[in-house]
Amino acid sequence: MNKSCKFRERGISLELIIYLMFFVTANIIDWIMVLSDIKESENYLATLFIVFVSVIVLIGIMLKKSGIILWHMVSKADCVPLFLLFLLAVIGVPMPDTSYDTLNYHVFWQDSFGQDIIGNHFFPTRVINSLFFCLGDRTYNIFRQLLGYRGGTILGTLALMLIYLQGKIFLQEAYFVITGKETGKRQRILASVMSLLCILVEQILISANTYGVDWLAIPFLAEVILRIFFVDTQKNEDIYILGLMAGVCVCIKPSNAVFVFLLFAFYFTKFHQSIRWWIWLRGMVGGLLICVPYVYMSYNMTGNPVFPYMNSLFKSEWFFLMGVDEWSGMKDLFGPASLKEYIFWPYFMVFQSDSIHFADYTQYCGRLLVVLVAVVASIVSAVVTKKRSIIYEASGLFICVYILYLTCLNGHLRYALFMEWFAGVILAMIILALLDKRGLKRHYKVICIGALMLPTILSVGWTGKYIVTSQAFSNKENWVQNVKHLFHDYGKVDLPIADIGGFIVFDTNGSMMSMINCDVPIVNRKSGALTEAGKAQCETVLSNITGRGKTYSLSKPNALIQLANEIEKQGYSIESVRTVKMPTIISANQFCYLVTVKKEKKEIKVYEGNEVGEVSFDASLSGKRIKILIGRKWRDMCDEDTDLKVCIDTNEQIIATPLNTNGEFSQYEVQVPDDINIGVMIKLDTDNLQNKWIIVEYS
Repeated sequence: MNKSCKFRERGISLELIIYLMFFVTANIIDWIMVLSDIKESENYLATLFIVFVSVIVLIGIMLKKSGIILWHMVSKADCVPLFLLFLLAVIGVPMPDTSYDTLNYHVFWQDSFGQDIIGNHFFPTRVINSLFFCLGDRTYNIFRQLLGYRGGTILGTLALMLIYLQGKIFLQEAYFVITGKETGKRQRILASVMSLLCILVEQILISANTYGVDWLAIPFLAEVILRIFFVDTQKNEDIYILGLMAGVCVCIKPSNAVFVFLLFAFYFTKFHQSIRWWIWLRGMVGGLLICVPYVYMSYNMTGNPVFPYMNSLFKSEWFFLMGVDEWSGMKDLFGPASLKEYIFWPYFMVFQSDSIHFADYTQYCGRLLVVLVAVVASIVSAVVTKKRSIIYEASGLFICVYILYLTCLNGHLRYALFMEWFAGVILAMIILALLDKRGLKRHYKVICIGALMLPTILSVGWTGKYIVTSQAFSNKENWVQNVKHLFHDYGKVDLPIADIGGFIVFDTNGSMMSMINCDVPIVNRKSGALTEAGKAQCETVLSNITGRGKTYSLSKPNALIQLANEIEKQGYSIESVRTVKMPTIISANQFCYLVTVKKEKKEIKVYEGNEVGEVSFDASLSGKRIKILIGRKWRDMCDEDTDLKVCIDTNEQIIATPLNTNGEFSQYEVQVPDDINIGVMIKLDTDNLQNKWIIVEYS
């Protein structure tokens, strides 16, 4: 073992141990809920404190008895990179996370673990996300309970900081292995800068300050990689910690299992002679114990312990996904579809990213394309020269990771952010080797390093442009308004209604409905119920809703027209619409729509875009005079002398004053009463179109 290596035998960094403690704490709380068969504890913070302190004591005792060395990864050279990552979080954290997956299922599972989503609810989120192993979400819940909804995303920032530190350690140790030289100040600073660049990729930074879980497992996978390359021997106690990390990785996101299996196969190959087989078995048992609460809940409700995966084996009657493989749980729309695409997939990612086979991104910087060329070149060079190096070994491991990415994860780059980080580390390692290489002319070095750095430069540019145009930068007034909600956005939202029997999800926003402070069923009609069992259970839960009170749905800001279309498509009608504020989960200056829906269908006429025109006025309209612009197509449906009546958030109709009814658009003016306070929706009606109405929506 090299004398420079800080990644010592039987050692583990204090930063990683603290990070692991949060996940173990969340897992123990979930164990308590499963064993006691209760919902989320009303005394959550007290439970959290007791469990977290217990975890600290237990892990502390284990470390002391085993003699495992604790060491720090943070040094003076890390101050600037860590500050930049923290600054990115500080700037973005006031804006609440309203991303697709968060409003669909992340928030639901943060505070709804243990709920019966088939008997009480009916798949309140998309079916493929309704029974995920949700340890990542549950760990986010710890921070959300302590810091509020906006501040809860800090867990993701902590993960990024940890990934940066591990990348720095990897590059420092790789430099020593490649050159045989101790790392001086210049090399340490260079390693820090390049490690920061390794995580500056679109999929990670664009998702910063969200409740996404895709990168939370990278620190644990990176720990295994560091041990594979820079540790000579391992002891029994290391296996127990790594077993816990393996279980946490799988429970954060089941797709991580493919990387866990690969990396631990490499790890076992290296250390199997120094560690006895029953120790490996105990480590596996520790990892499986992490999975038990989620396996139990999934099996108890669906009959499939890993629903919706491996349904070809378990044959759950609740699997009603179309276009999804019943073994892998993956959509067959994505990933390589031919031998040509398998071979040249990195090329297609860069130059044909609008293909139907791609998911989650519309542009890609090309890091995967460049690193594959580099690793193939390094492997060929090692074979020809018969000189094996750490670059050669890392290249071989990366090829294995890449093959799993294509074959098991259908080309979902977001599911393989570990691979994206590892690609950056390999490129940085090659650059360090080139900088130290003697005999290579300077201009050749510049060309090679420039080519290796190009994807990262493009990624930083694209990501920077995205961040600058985001709400946190482009709308400073909105940002300031949201700052006021920091550390005040705890708990659920109270709505001024008492007759909610339940909710129907017509869109992917089940989390929004779970944030309403009422214990009522939530039925997701968007998922569909294609099996006979699914159809019957869906109708049973719907009948329970109608027996308890009125049925409601929630629309995201600026999405009421889409909701109205979906409601009509599924045979329902809108009885009334109210604007409500949910500043806990939605931006401070935005309104949601609380829609009362009925099964009886009536004709609804909805026009979009220029057919309706635009309405532009403040969110608070009490006592104000507003102007309404309506497309001629709608106006032509009315008699020429028909008054335009406006219904504003109440059943009271107000006659609009026509200002200009000639031309492409008709303009009207309405005085809003002093006691009305509405958001971003008005309803228009006329005497001769009483059963036809139109929603005018604006942002």
